[in-house]
Amino acid sequence: MEENKTKNSNRIVTILLIIAALAIVGLSILYFSQQRQMGAMIETMTIEKGNLETEYTGLIQQYDSITTDNDSLLHRLDTEQQRVSQLLEELRTVKASNAVKINQYRKELASLRIVLRSYVGQIDSLNQLNQVLVTKNKEITAKFHEANREVQQLSKIKENLTEVVSKASKLEARDITVTPTTSSGRETSRLSKTERFKVCLVVSKNVTAETGMKRVYLRITDPSNQVLSGGKIQKFDYDNQSIQYSVSKEIEYGGEDLQTCIYYDIKETLAKGNYMAYLFIDGNLVGQQLFKLD
Repeated sequence: MEENKTKNSNRIVTILLIIAALAIVGLSILYFSQQRQMGAMIETMTIEKGNLETEYTGLIQQYDSITTDNDSLLHRLDTEQQRVSQLLEELRTVKASNAVKINQYRKELASLRIVLRSYVGQIDSLNQLNQVLVTKNKEITAKFHEANREVQQLSKIKENLTEVVSKASKLEARDITVTPTTSSGRETSRLSKTERFKVCLVVSKNVTAETGMKRVYLRITDPSNQVLSGGKIQKFDYDNQSIQYSVSKEIEYGGEDLQTCIYYDIKETLAKGNYMAYLFIDGNLVGQQLFKLD
């Protein structure tokens, strides 16, 4: 009886040992299986983390390649790029086994790409707008240059017309005569008795010339080209300079032929030779006459 009890006890122990051994084997198989799965997962997550870092780096490079002249947009791009760089640095410190964190950075990357696309869209819109503005500016500039050329052409035409009118309105003198006379006004051919020059002329008709009171300047030069002025220094403006004259007279010009005479009382000692009488009106030389004293 006791022998049977002992055999039963041994049988139970044996069964328990077998069960324990089987349990150890099963647990060992399960442990090694989990370790293999964990290793495979870590390897996968390491690859995922590396790919994620590469994508973050690529995103930073995309920001580097974006150019714009808009200062405000450029500042926002720089701020966003710094944020991407900071996230990349944080990602590099995360363990490959931290799947939750890596997944968070993956989601964050998707958001960052959406932001980047929005900036690219804004820049494209600005570039298109700038292109339109550049085109319009070119058109406006071309029209301005064309208008400026037309103004210059009109100005040139105006200058030419003004010059034509100015030339047309310039007075002229004709039938100029210089007569030596005595102090009493009698004509003389003797040099010793010549005390006055009587210079007569006709101011020609000119309907384009300005009418009214005008001053006629007479300039007489002797054979040595000295101006006869009786010792006086009298000057008027001609050809952008101030020149000396002998005597002047005021006339009233009405646009028709006007005959007049100017008298010069001689104070100098006259010499034989050729003399010139020049007549000026409105700052223009209107006529001249050569005369000779013997």
